[in-house]
Amino acid sequence: YMKSIIGRKIGMTSVFDKTGLMIPVSVVEVLPNVVLLKRTKERDGYEALQIGYEDKKPQRATKSELGIAEKAHTVPHYVYLSGKAVDVQIGNSMELGSIPDGQIVHNVEFTPGKGGQICRSAGTFATVLGHDTKYVTLRLMSGEVRKFLPACRATIGAVGNEDWELVSFGKAGKSRWRGIRPTVRGSAMNPNDHPHGGGEGKCPIGHDAPRTPWGKRCQGKGE
Repeated sequence: YMKSIIGRKIGMTSVFDKTGLMIPVSVVEVLPNVVLLKRTKERDGYEALQIGYEDKKPQRATKSELGIAEKAHTVPHYVYLSGKAVDVQIGNSMELGSIPDGQIVHNVEFTPGKGGQICRSAGTFATVLGHDTKYVTLRLMSGEVRKFLPACRATIGAVGNEDWELVSFGKAGKSRWRGIRPTVRGSAMNPNDHPHGGGEGKCPIGHDAPRTPWGKRCQGKGE
């Protein structure tokens, strides 16, 4: 059933063969896996495996997860479902090659097995535009159209909390509680604190281009 190991790509390295040729190698972190449930064509109509890849606290597990773990004589696990018969439902993770055109997805992988890297912020999603022999085409929220390998995984649906940018903190103290410090304009400082400082009233900064607090150009070509 499984065409690959269940792991997480954590980096790249290289090795050398006997002739001195450098070979790039992916470093994959693999945890112990437990087979929790097995589906067969004869009994269920499709083939799939339910793999537990990390222990889950019993108080966080659902009744069905506790029942499956009890039948498998193990503790509850976080579940990875392998098989082509995974339903296209919100929250399910599957390969892009199995997702129909027009479906919105999030948490999309760049490299198969590395984990989601695109469309993970609140309210973001990508739309599956089409499939060809080598790639699956997605349109991102920026309007960019990008191609991905069919083996890359994505999660069905969009990320929630899409109205996060409409929330008003109401007062400066609420930002301070989140570790956000005040932002002071350079033109409001004294000349010994910032290159834009000093002068009478709201006068120009006195330079051909904006400067950093340390005097370097921060716009256009560097000096």
